[in-house]
Amino acid sequence: MAAFGGIRSGDALKTEANIPPAGLTLKEAMHLQALEGNPLDASQVAMFEMFEREGWSEERCIAYLRQRVLDRHGAIPGE
Repeated sequence: MAAFGGIRSGDALKTEANIPPAGLTLKEAMHLQALEGNPLDASQVAMFEMFEREGWSEERCIAYLRQRVLDRHGAIPGE
């Protein structure tokens, strides 16, 4: 299952097959990030939409994000 389950921000229909494990849609996750004062920028939204569109597994998404942090910062905080 993709990290955000295949529902893009304009979609209205939710089914068991396309709701992510945490139960959040991309639109809901984006809203929570904004409420916390850390909204996603356009490149981050595009990245998560790509994960959905291409059906990336959660493991693949995590590996991609870990590598992205390593490439930018040389280490993952707390590890």
